[in-house]
Amino acid sequence: MRRSFFVAALAALAVLVQPAITYAWKTISDTAVDVQAVCRDGTRFEVADHAEVATQQERDALPRFFKEPLVIALNPPTDEFGAYTIFPPKSSILADKTLRLKKEHFGFVIEGDDPANVQYREYHRSFTLTWRTSRLLQVGDVVVFSFDRFSPDDPEVDLVYTVSNCFLAS
Repeated sequence: MRRSFFVAALAALAVLVQPAITYAWKTISDTAVDVQAVCRDGTRFEVADHAEVATQQERDALPRFFKEPLVIALNPPTDEFGAYTIFPPKSSILADKTLRLKKEHFGFVIEGDDPANVQYREYHRSFTLTWRTSRLLQVGDVVVFSFDRFSPDDPEVDLVYTVSNCFLAS
């Protein structure tokens, strides 16, 4: 009797406690990104950039901060193949920032890679951004991240995520 009650209590708890959706480190050129949450009111993520330098002297010569452009757009149009490669209309921009990363030798593992294969970058910082809109996003909306401000030279978007039913404050 006691054991069946314990099993039933654990099952009920598992239904009530839903795990947060987590993403893993992905790289775009020298930039590595770990988007931890894409919520209805904003996003939480980490960025690491600038490939590892060879010597301590080179590391010491790096500036204290590194600037990284970031534009995030909501439900951008797609091309005839369904790819998010078209410049988003200004009204769809949720964030247009220049991120300021701190000099910090930082190690991480790329999603799906061998955990022993640690990569390093020289700059790192965590960010929480609220969307630049007065309304909450809908669950299932598409959010795209571009670290080149949707440049005409490279119109491909870098990262595509779906909005989850979460809030940054919770």
